Amino acid sequence: MSKVIFSRPPKSFGSEVPEVEFREPTGAEIRRHGLPFIALPSGGIDFDMERVAQYAVLLSSPPLTPNAIDQLRGGDMIKLAGALAPFFGDSTDPTMS
Repeated sequence: MSKVIFSRPPKSFGSEVPEVEFREPTGAEIRRHGLPFIALPSGGIDFDMERVAQYAVLLSSPPLTPNAIDQLRGGDMIKLAGALAPFFGDSTDPTMS
C-alpha cells in the first residue's frame, strides 16, 4: 500500500478525503489501462497524468471519484503520480525485457 496526504482534501461521494491509500494494481488492470508513465533515455520519467488519474480512481481507498481528482491542487496530483509509480517496479527501466 502507498499513502498520500492531501494539502487540501477533495470531496468524494459527498465526504472530504484527507488522505488515500493505494492498493497494487493487478496484471489485468495494467493491461487495460497501460503504464502511467514512460521512462526517458535520460533516466527521467514522463507521467501520463490522465492515466495517473485513472489509476487513482481505480486503486484508492477511500475511493476517489474523477471529480475529486479534478479538485486536487497540482502538487497533490504530483504526489499521486509519485505514490503510484513504485507499483510498476522495473517497468521504469527501459533496458528490462
